[in-house]
Order: sequence, then structure tokens, then C-alpha cells
Amino acid sequence: MRSAVIVLTWNGGAEAIACLHRVSQLNPAPDIVLAVDNDSRDGTPDQIAALFPSFTLIRNAHNLGFAGGMNVGIRALLAHDPPPDIIVLLNQDTLVDREWLGAITAPFDDPEIGAVGCKIRYPDGTIQHAGLALDWPLALSRHVGRYEPDRGQYDAPRDVEYITFAAVALRRQALEHVGLFDEGYYPAYFEDVDLCVRLRRAGYRIRYEPRATLVHREATSQQDRLTHSALFHHGRLRFVFKTYTIDEITGPFAEAERLLIERLVRVSEERALRWAYDRILSALPGILHARREIDPDPPSDALIRLRTLLFALQRTVNQYVHQRLAARAEDIDQLKDAATERFAARYAVVGQPPARLDWSQFWEIDVEVQNVGSVSWRATGAHPIRLGYWWIDQSGAGLAGRQRAALPASAPPGGCVRCTLRIDPPPAPGRWRLRVGLVEEYINSFSTYGVQP
Repeated sequence: MRSAVIVLTWNGGAEAIACLHRVSQLNPAPDIVLAVDNDSRDGTPDQIAALFPSFTLIRNAHNLGFAGGMNVGIRALLAHDPPPDIIVLLNQDTLVDREWLGAITAPFDDPEIGAVGCKIRYPDGTIQHAGLALDWPLALSRHVGRYEPDRGQYDAPRDVEYITFAAVALRRQALEHVGLFDEGYYPAYFEDVDLCVRLRRAGYRIRYEPRATLVHREATSQQDRLTHSALFHHGRLRFVFKTYTIDEITGPFAEAERLLIERLVRVSEERALRWAYDRILSALPGILHARREIDPDPPSDALIRLRTLLFALQRTVNQYVHQRLAARAEDIDQLKDAATERFAARYAVVGQPPARLDWSQFWEIDVEVQNVGSVSWRATGAHPIRLGYWWIDQSGAGLAGRQRAALPASAPPGGCVRCTLRIDPPPAPGRWRLRVGLVEEYINSFSTYGVQP
């Protein structure tokens, strides 16, 4: 069988070059190697052209995401005469083993096989992927064997429902039958399980082949946790709204999603959820159109029911956020009541601050702070102690300054630390008094706020 390998790149640099170098050493070698670049701005496509002149390079004018970029490569291969029988897809952050291609293409001797996945390792040798499972009804994905030492426990080939497409082989005839990737999953996540569903519904089997091995660094193109979470939930929701029945979505999925919201809001993922719900709301007409291949006669009120559910889920997010903020406000009040002993301190300004200054100026002061209480002050951690300041107007009202100084080290009772504090000008010209004091910071992934002593 003729085989072709597509490597999708985006600002991959040395990582993409290392991936292609491994591909060039495969035994047996693929008949075609195609690098599809998604508008890299770091010189990656120029390096590929210089280092791998025998490979075909396609330069996309824009970043089309995983589905769009791979579709460009697949269409180019389908136009070959003759086209390859097996099309193999690779992420740029993978390093395949030398015998990988022969192992991943061997199962296609069985005409029922539509896709073949691999045993994927982390760089430390532990297992990343030995098949993929989705938890019903939330469609939360789980990699089989993830983080387990590789002791041969997943060395038996088997049929599976899903595989990750970080490295996958696909039968060309199956793709011509069911179609290419759904580009509505832009930029990434769940386009692979969507295609697995379509292949299985068309009668093809999905195979896990443990002799096809490689290393995958995982998600190197998107390292921001909030963005990763938002894109993951967008893909998950599109998959659910596209492939579940309407009754499954408004019934068991909706009930489980409300419970999931409560858990995720606790770890500050509400921004990711809100963004994902908004994106699915705007895409609902297109999703319903895509459902026609599995649900040609949908209920007449399907759009209204799904929109109503998404609005309800957004309200649930808001309710849990308000509850969390109210609980934090209560915690702050309790901290204020206990702050007298915690922040018992003696302050000494080293040097003389200016008595008069231009309104637009800022300056710095050195302050020695002695802990005269019975509680140690933490300089690091989730709730570190900082030195802050307040501007006090002639009426006695205070306005907290934006700048805070970290303690150079934790201070036990009786200890003394010296901090340099930047003072920004007051909010308006006039006569102001300056007060300094300690602040306990509450820090989570998305916000920082102080508890005044």
C-alpha cells in the first residue's frame, strides 16, 4: 500500500525540524512526505525548505487550525495520481520511532480498519496514550494508561472507540466515504473524536496498535492554561451538540453539566466556560446543519431547546460565581477582624520623603517593618504578606495605592524586614497624608486582591 505522511507545523522551529528529521529516517519510508505550515512567523517553513528539499511543503496564508491545516494536506494528497492508500497525520511535537510507519500501516490489510492509533509516550518514558475514552454524558476525554510506567500492560492490539490524532493513520477510501475534518472545531480539540464517530457509524473499525510507538510532548503550540481550557470546552460542547440526540443533550448531559459547572467555578474556570458557551450559541445554526447526516429529521423546536439550555447554563455559571464571591467577601471580613494580632507591626521610614512634589511624580521610600505580634509573616505562597500604602484626604477617607512591595523574606515574631515601596501620586492635587501598612494577598489564577489590616 502507498503511504503518505502529513506533518502540520506552526511556529515549531527546532521542534518541527526534529520531527521531520525522524520522519526522514523511517524504515520503511513513506512514499510522500508533506509538510503543511499554518502561517508560521518564526522561519519554520524556510528551514523546512532548506533542510528537507525532497519533502513537499505547503504554506498556508493563514493559521487554519488543526482541522483546516490537515484538510489542506489531505486534499493535496487526494489530488495525486495515484493517491496514497494510507494517509498518516503527525503533530509537530512528536518524535516517531524508526519502525513506526510499518507498524501503524500493517493493520490496514484488514479492509474494515478505518483508522489506526499508536502507543504514545511522554519524554520520560511513561505512557501518554494507549487509546481514548470519553466519559458519558459530559464527553470528558481520558487517555488510557496516562502517566503509567510502560510495563507492557498495553501491548495487545485491540479495537477502540476513539484515538488521539496527534499521530494517526487513516484509510484514504474511508475519508472519501465519510468526509474530511469538521473545521468548526477551529483551532483544535475534538475534531479527532468527531471523525472517529463518523468512521464507526460508516462501519469502519478504529484500531489501537501498540507496536507503533513515538514520543509526544503534548500541547506545545498552546501553553496558556485558560486558553487551553476554553478551547477544550468549546470542542467538547460542539461534539456533544453535534453528535448526541436532542433528548440526550437536554436530559442527561444538561444535568451533568450543571454539576460540572459547580466544580469548575471552584477552580476559577468560569471565564473559559462562558467563552465556550458563547461560541456554541453563535454556532448553533451551523451545528444543526452538520447534524443532518446523523439526524435528518430533527425536532422542529431543536434550535429553541438548545438555545434555552445554553442560556440556562450561563445563568448557572453566574450563580455559582456570585456565591463564590460572597463567600470570599465573608472570608475577608473575618480576616479583617483577626488582623490586629496578625499584622501587629512597628514601622520606620528610612530617609525623609518629600514634603511637596509634582502631581505627576512618583517616588520610592525604604521602610523597616518589625513584627511585634505572635504570628509569622509569609513572604511567599498563596497568601503572602505585602507592604502597601493608602492616601488619606482631609476628610479622613482612604484610597489604597496600586503598588505593593514583597517582603524580602518571611518574618517571624520579633523579626525585622526592610522593603522598598514605590509610591504613585494621589488621585488629585491637594493636601494628602500617606499611610503604610501590611496587606495579605489572596491569589488565584485570574485575580489578586488584598485584605487591609
